Formats: sequence, structure tokens, C-alpha cells
Amino acid sequence: MTFRWFALRATWGHDRSYTPAPKDLADGLKPIKNASVSTSKPSQDLDRQQGDGFSSLRLIAIAFPLIVVGAFLTTAFYGALRGGDLSGGAPPTGAFVLFLPVLAICALVPAVRRRWARARGQLVVLFSMLFLGVSLAGSGFWFHFVPSQIEFHRSRDLDWVMNVSPDIWPNDGNALEGRSAEDEEASGAWSTSNPDTTSVVQCPDTLASGPDRCVRIDHTDAASRSRLDLQLVADAPGPFVRPLHRYAVSARIRLDEPGPSPLVTLRAGMAPDQLMEIGSVRTATPLNMRAPDRFAVVGLIDYKVPRNLGDRFNLSLEFTGRGVLYVRDFSIISTEEVYRFFEGYKDATPQVHATLPQAEAALVRVRPANRWSWAYAKHLLFGQVPWRSWSRPLMIWGLFVAATFLALFCLVTILFRHWDEGERLTFPLENLVLELTAADGGGRLSIIRCPPFWIALVACSLHLSLQQLHDYFPQVPHLNMDISLDQLLPEGRSRDALASHWGNPAFTFSIQPLYVAVAFFVSIELSTSIVFFHLASWVYRFIFFFTPLKVIKTSSPQHFPGFPFSWLMASGGLLFMACFTIFSARKHLVHVARQVYLFGHRAKDNAEEAASYRLAVLGLLVAIVLYMGFARGAQISAGFILIYMAIMAAVALGLARIRAETGLPTTALMVSWPQAFIAGLGSSLMLGYRQITFTAEACFLYAGSFLMLAPILAEAMAGAVRTGVPLRKVKSCLGAAFLIAIVAGGIVTMSWTYTAGVMNMNTGGNMAAKRGVYNRMTTLVRGDDDLVAQHFGTSPDEPRILTDAKARQIAKIQPVALLVTGVSFAITGLLALARVVWLGFPLHPLGFALAFSEPMGDLWASIAVAALVKYLGLRFGGVQFNRRVLRPLFVGLFVSALLMDGLWIVVRGIVNEATGLDVGL
Repeated sequence: MTFRWFALRATWGHDRSYTPAPKDLADGLKPIKNASVSTSKPSQDLDRQQGDGFSSLRLIAIAFPLIVVGAFLTTAFYGALRGGDLSGGAPPTGAFVLFLPVLAICALVPAVRRRWARARGQLVVLFSMLFLGVSLAGSGFWFHFVPSQIEFHRSRDLDWVMNVSPDIWPNDGNALEGRSAEDEEASGAWSTSNPDTTSVVQCPDTLASGPDRCVRIDHTDAASRSRLDLQLVADAPGPFVRPLHRYAVSARIRLDEPGPSPLVTLRAGMAPDQLMEIGSVRTATPLNMRAPDRFAVVGLIDYKVPRNLGDRFNLSLEFTGRGVLYVRDFSIISTEEVYRFFEGYKDATPQVHATLPQAEAALVRVRPANRWSWAYAKHLLFGQVPWRSWSRPLMIWGLFVAATFLALFCLVTILFRHWDEGERLTFPLENLVLELTAADGGGRLSIIRCPPFWIALVACSLHLSLQQLHDYFPQVPHLNMDISLDQLLPEGRSRDALASHWGNPAFTFSIQPLYVAVAFFVSIELSTSIVFFHLASWVYRFIFFFTPLKVIKTSSPQHFPGFPFSWLMASGGLLFMACFTIFSARKHLVHVARQVYLFGHRAKDNAEEAASYRLAVLGLLVAIVLYMGFARGAQISAGFILIYMAIMAAVALGLARIRAETGLPTTALMVSWPQAFIAGLGSSLMLGYRQITFTAEACFLYAGSFLMLAPILAEAMAGAVRTGVPLRKVKSCLGAAFLIAIVAGGIVTMSWTYTAGVMNMNTGGNMAAKRGVYNRMTTLVRGDDDLVAQHFGTSPDEPRILTDAKARQIAKIQPVALLVTGVSFAITGLLALARVVWLGFPLHPLGFALAFSEPMGDLWASIAVAALVKYLGLRFGGVQFNRRVLRPLFVGLFVSALLMDGLWIVVRGIVNEATGLDVGL
């Protein structure tokens, strides 16, 4: 009786009617092919007219200021005001908070209400643009991209840093370009104290593809001493150093056949008799990944030029003792912009700037006196950032970023029709937006006239607000819905088995309204499979915690988290889903290939797609060309870039299909540490030093939500199809949102960080915390260095040079890493096969593929609660109760969770800034 009363109450009267979504898999029913989300006939008729009134330019004009505001607010409340990240999550909190006022305005304007079907389609596309744009402007790209290029050069030794192309990190170029000691045009600039022992020769055992010269100093006597000197003159042609600026001053040195107590010293300074030692060599240079031909980089990465620098700067290399010394590639490269990212630049008015000493004045930006002028605004946006130093890296990385977005868009365009019509995936996350924007027959927003929606909205908002207020006022009641199960057990091995370990969270029961709301729109079969396999993964972890499996390392001598091998297990499952995504669409891909290669009347028209299949294939070819251009600029193997990004793009497509089926509101589904399974392939010895370093430099692919653009693009297309918006117009809107977000996010983020300094910002440590990413890469390279030392230690007669062929010979395939990944891949595959062979097989392979992924610890309990409520609603209330009561109820939870998160980020940021507290961080 109670269930029926709620259903009648929700639908009482025409004015209070709630227009439901169509029958879909989320209700356990067969979906209607190409059905509009609104099932009322008047709304369906209006949806068919959507394309007539859709204006891409108008929508871009609306989205532009919203994305810019989102970029500003995201940087302000995350980096400066200690509030939280408005750009995180799926959908981003900031995107939803910006979208709600637009939705409210449209719902209140009578002229819009009369044409609600047209407005609804534009609102859905606008939400997709904000989803994409706000994410990229913050944690989806900019909060990871800049720190990943900076942190490596601040936290790693000089020989690690200078083996990366200087073109992909901010600097003004080498001040000694063309003026190194071995360069022919610089022969007159250098002087030597001992011409008899010094000469310019062809480098021994060089790995360079072209001519490679170096300076040779040959000492046969332990008392011999030779010196190379260079004096830079300020008014001479070429760059000159600046006082108080930091530089990476270095040279590549190789010492052969050293006698007793040799010493090679590199010095720099103002006068020949006042030089500072910045690097030295006291023994034969070792052979390793950074010095494959034993030319080791020696110097200092943060040498600061003296304050009272005149018009001369001296560089000197001195060799004492017996041995043969080879030296080349002297360089002086500015690293000031690296450290200024953390410290910030100071500015001053023209009057104050004029009174500063010349050395300090060079480090202070001139601030216009009029705060309300365009010059002052331009100074805030552009005046503090060293754009000149960033121009070349941004141009090269821009090729990579553009290629990735283009490739993802083209791949999603090719596969979307198969997902939507062939597999009839439900896109649960997009369905929530469609539910929120649905209208009744009179053109009025249905959801605001539905009591269950308001009940859920008010109750959830009160609950979440009490949680936030409890942090400031402990006397406020607080209902904690997070339980760590290991804390319920007494101390002992059982508790340790359930506790958190490095790389593995504890076994927790956490109910989050947002996750519950989205999970309700997922089929019960899939929800139960996800919960079952996650619990099964903990049974596996608990049982085998007491076995020798716990002490087995993933790889050796490199160390990665071992048991329960969560990263590798997640990698195997997600790699299978990537392969399955391609395999399941094989017939559709054949159809696409025919349309690409057949011409004239034999080629079927695909005008309804976001781009024609021929254009999409052409876009993929353009992306390949862009990747090759990036590889050339970054001095990385083009073959490696293409293979690596093909794997990443396949995984992204798999994730797009996963979210189209599950709607999981998280961006953490990507493989967190690709280096974990790369170690199984032989790591840097097999792939090369610069290639393995690239996997860390490009951590924004998986650390943020950049590759999760594929699910966003698929969901945007699904929303457009369900509201009658032409996909070709959606293409221009999404492309514009991408460009706006990249440009606006870059200007805001770079300006703020270089003005205040990341370490002076309240959450700067989080924004710049990329050391862990490089620790994984560094561990692999050091392990390979050990293998190289072992090999040549047992083979002293071999030429001491690490060619590509020799590196592949030394490299060791790590069986544990490959075995665990392969087992996970195979189990997921067997589950998929079982569903084909055994009709009605209850377990979905997606459940196992996601069981070991990072976000499942927080998601599984919410998914279980949503599935239980949905089952009980269908069992005792029927389909109509599910549609009329539960669906709007969970839409209310969805709106409340995102709205409260956004509002409390703003409140927390303002309060924390005013009081100096760090509450909620």
C-alpha cells in the first residue's frame, strides 16, 4: 500500500507529472532502439525538430565564458583558497555548478519553455562542453601537465635531467650552442694550458648517428695537468648569462684508463681566479643507461650566477693525473623558470622597479600603476609567466595533445553507432542529465514538479551539510557512512590482512550519495557482478595474505608493489576490455572500412555521424603525423610513441565502453602506473631511457582525466542522439570546448602559479607532487643499471658500450609481472566467453576487470546499496514505481551531491582563507 501511495502521490495531477526516461536495460527491460529519453508524444515530436533550431555558434558563445570562469574558480579554490578541486570527478563538480544556473534560467523563461525540446538538446550539449572543458582546465590536464615537466628537473640529478631533450621543458636554449669546445666555429673562443696533450678528435665508441667530435686530453704522467678555459663576453655575439639566475652548467665527460687519484673538475664564475666548483670526476666514468657510451653528464643543475656579475663569465675544466679524458657538449641552460614555478615572480610598480639594483631588477616584473587598466589585466595574465621559455615546449607538447584528442574523437566517432545501436549501451551517467532536463507535455521542466526529487534533494543536502559543519563545529551531529573494516578487528594478522598497504587501500564500507545515484541507473545484473567480484578480490587478498605469495616481488631487481598485485590485475582486466571493445565491433569496423574504401553509389552515406567515416580515418592519419612530429621534437622514438599511444587509446576506448555500460562517476579507471607492466617487458633496456622517461612526463594521460575524454565524447554523442541534436554540430561544439579549455586553463594556471609560486599556494604540494611518478621510472632505470654492471662485470673483454642490440640482450623479461597481467587478462576473457556459451550466465566480465581497480574500494558499497534498492523497488512496487518514484529520487541525490560538493568547496575555501585553518583538506 505504501509503495502505491508514493507512486500515486508522485503522479497526482497533470501539473505534477514526471516524464520518465524510456525503457532501458537499467530497468531490466529491452531498450527501445533510437528512442528519445522522453516518452510523451508531444516531447518526441519536438525532439525531431531539434536540428532545425540548433546553433553551434550560440552555444559556443554561452560556453566560452562559463569555461573561462570554471578555469578561474578551479585554480582559485584548489590552489589558493584551500577549498577543494572543482574540476575533479565525473562529472566535475564545477561543471555541474555552472550548468545548474543555466538550466534554472531556461526553465523560468516562458519563451524557452514553449520550445523546450530545442532548448533541452542545447542544454545537454552545453553540459557535455562544460564536462569536457572544466575538467581539462584543471585536474584533467593543466594541474598535471605543467608539474610533470617541472618536477623532474627540480628533484632529479643533473645526469637524469640533461638526458631529456631540452626542447620539451622550459628554458631559453643553450647559451653555448655552437660554442662548445669541440665545435669548429668555437675554436678561437677556448684556450688550453697544455696544447701538447689537448686535441679535437672523433669521439670513441660514439652512438651518435652523425659526426661526433670531442676534446681529448691524454696524460701519461700522474703529475700532468691540463686546463680548458672559455670566457663569455657580454657584448659578443650569442647569449650571455644573467646575474642571480640559475643555470644547468654541464659537460659530457668520459675518463678512460685512469691512473691513481685522477681528478677532473668543472668550474664556473666571474673571474678566472674566483671560480666555483660545480662538478668533478675522480674515477673511470661508469657505463649506465644515462651514459651508454660512458660520456657522463657532470655539472650543477641550479648554479646561481653571482650578483655582481660584470661583462665576463668564465667556464673552466681542469684534468689532473694520468688517463685519457674525452669531453664534449659544454652547455649553460637556464633553469630559472623551473624554480620560479615553485617560488613565483615578484612584481613592482615602475617607480619601485627603477630604484632596484640591476641584478634584482632583472628578476622583478614591472606592474602597471593603474589597477583598472587593460595593461594591468594583461600583466596579471601574461606578465608574470615566462612564455618565451615555454613557447617551444608548449608547441611540441601541443602536437601530442592535439593528436591525442583528435585520435580519441575519431575513434569514438567510428565506434559510437555500434555502441548505441549495435550493443545498445545505456550510458547511465548521461541518462541522469537527460532525466534532469526532461519536460512534460506543456514544455515545463518535469523534475522540479516531482516531490520525490525534492525529498531526496533536501534530505541529502542536509546530511552532507551536517558532515561539513561537523568539521568546524564538533557538536553538530554527524552520521559517518564510512567504515574501515580492519578497525573493527583486534590487532593481529587478520587486521593486517584487511588494512591498507602501499598501493592498496584498506577494506572499507563507504556509501556516497553521488555513487548511489549513478549506480541506480545501472542494470542489476552488472551491479551485482561488480560487487561480487570486488568482494571476491578481498577473499583472495585475505586468504593469500597468509601464504608465501605475499613475499613475491612483481619484478627484480626493480621493486614494485607485490601482493595482491592490484595494478597488474587491473591492467590485465582493462587490457582485455580494450581488446574486446575492438573485437566486438569487428563487423561494424568492416562496414566502416567498406564505406572508407568504396566510392560513388556503392558507398553508403553516413551523414548522421559526427564526421564521415572517411574523414574520421583521415583524422587518425593526421594524428599519426602529429605524433611523429612530436617524437621528432622531443627526440623520442616515433615507433615507441605510436605503439604506446595505440595501447593507451585502445584502453581509453575500453573505458568509454565501460562507462557507457556502468556510468561509474570516477576518473581513476586508467592504469595508474603503466611502468608496472612495462617492467615486465624489460623496461628501459628494452625501450630506451628517453622512452621510459616519457611515460612519466606524460603522466597527465592517466593521472588526470585526459584519456577519459573518450567516455566524455561518447556520452556527449549519446545525449545528442537522444535529444535529436545533429552529431555534426556537436563536433564543432566539443572541438571549441577543447580549445577554450586548453587556452583558458593554461593562461589561468600558469599565471597564478608563476605569480604566487606553487609552494606558496595552500595546496601547492598536491599540485606539484609528481615525485612519485618519477620514482617509479627512476627505480626501473636504476635496476637496469645494475643489470648492465653485472653483465659487463662478468664480461670484461667486451667493448664497454651499450648499443641497442646489447641492451636487448641484457634486458630480462620479468615473468611475475607478465604472468599476473596475463592471468587477469585470461580470467576476464573466460568470463566473456562464458556469457556467450552459457545463456543466462550471471557474472559479467566487467565486474572482474574492475575488481582490482583503484576506485572500487570507494564505489562497491554504494553500488550494492543502489542495486538492493532497485531490486526491492521492482519486486514490491513494479516498473511504474521504479520510474515515477525511485528514478526522480535518485536524480535528487545526484543533484544534491554535486551541488553540495561545489557549494562547500566555495564556503570552505573562503572560511579557510579568512581563518587560516585547513579544515576539510
